[in-house]
Amino acid sequence: MLRGTVYGMPFNTSGPVLFYNKKAFVAAGLDPNTPPKSLDEVLEYSQKIVDSGAAKYGLAVESGFDSGGGWYVEQWFAKAQEFYVDGDNGRTTRATKVLYNNQTGIDLLTFLQQMIKDKLAVNVGDNSQSGYDNLLKMADQQEPAAMTINTSASLGPVLQVLGTGQFPNINTDDVGVGPMPGPDGKPGMLIGGASLWVVDSGDDARTAAAWDFLTYLTGAQQQSEWAVATGYVPVRTDALDLEPYKSTVTNDPRFAVAY
Repeated sequence: MLRGTVYGMPFNTSGPVLFYNKKAFVAAGLDPNTPPKSLDEVLEYSQKIVDSGAAKYGLAVESGFDSGGGWYVEQWFAKAQEFYVDGDNGRTTRATKVLYNNQTGIDLLTFLQQMIKDKLAVNVGDNSQSGYDNLLKMADQQEPAAMTINTSASLGPVLQVLGTGQFPNINTDDVGVGPMPGPDGKPGMLIGGASLWVVDSGDDARTAAAWDFLTYLTGAQQQSEWAVATGYVPVRTDALDLEPYKSTVTNDPRFAVAY
């Protein structure tokens, strides 16, 4: 607590990134090292992917409010330099209403609806159960999608699962990672993640033990290892120079995109 305000200790940081199938890009005549940066480019790339037969769909999206359904819109509003709710996004006054029912919101949702209607994108539905349904659509052997948007924190699990070989149509080397495309075509995102809190239980021994555990979790070495296992960004800069994060980022730039 500082001056009467309780703060959480940052534990991990992540944000949305674009996952894409490099092999599908090559088959569609696209540069596998140049992912789309704007929504217009997402449309353009998807059209080429579908027309070439490189994949059934260009983009897989999902509609969970706390994930793709609300997340995409929130992120795109930020990238468009617009507020999501009033009160300057609730920072100057308590938010009382949403602001995404304007022309920008209409344009963004119309864009997604048209992509789906034209069969350039596929909606896997509410992704709340697994959080990975749209990623799994990229590994679909019958009707795969070539791109999707998901948290950078899923990079580690994605590579681990593909490393087992259970999805023969896509392997770890086929996975590309780029900044989340948006209406402005520039990299950037609203960061998210998790924080750690110590609750006053009235037991000094428990409080001390909780503090020791919190200190361990946020240690530089643990942050380095956690980032490599997941795709989260370390919350402390001294973790960047420790193994395994240091060599992982050097050898695999996909882990550096979110950072």
